[in-house]
Amino acid sequence: MTDEPPTDPSVEPGQTSTVRVRYAVFIPDEWIEPRPVEEATVEFEGDDRGFTPYAAWTGRSRVEAEATADFDRGEVVFHADTGRSRKRVTDAAGVTMDSGTADTTGLALRNVEWAEDEETVSFRLALSAGNPLVEEPATVDAEVDVTANRRGVVEVSGRHDGYPNHECYASVDFGVWEDAYRYAFREHGGSPRALAGDLDEAFDWKRP
Repeated sequence: MTDEPPTDPSVEPGQTSTVRVRYAVFIPDEWIEPRPVEEATVEFEGDDRGFTPYAAWTGRSRVEAEATADFDRGEVVFHADTGRSRKRVTDAAGVTMDSGTADTTGLALRNVEWAEDEETVSFRLALSAGNPLVEEPATVDAEVDVTANRRGVVEVSGRHDGYPNHECYASVDFGVWEDAYRYAFREHGGSPRALAGDLDEAFDWKRP
């Protein structure tokens, strides 16, 4: 996928051709704090990065999704992926590594609704995925509702677990990514325990 703005002379002045919304969940640390398990130490690799809209499709997020509303074609295109998980176990015998990729079936575009004049569209990004290297893992979950129109107005509201970091960006006509939301779990007292239970964190953003 490219972030370069195309030239489209068919779009009338004051009209928007496309609106993109990008959402990602990532672990900022290189490795999560180790924990002892049956005379061994178990560590899981993080994404080792900060907030940025340009980490998409690089494997440096636990979960990522993007929806592009194309007003000219009257469709919403959805892409989603999960990053590779790695586990390091250290015991008396030495160090062993394991890896896997979470199932993407819990990443979906839902509730797509176009207005009769096709000038406004709304949809939801529903995200849920667990660590593939853990038996019966608690999943990281988020629900992001988007409404956008031809005038370039974009409204985003979401709910998500309090762990790990969450980020959301929006782009109109393949222009610059605008910050819609950034959540750093440590600033809010979050921990892996926040993966269980309800979606406790929420946000709202509107452009312009």
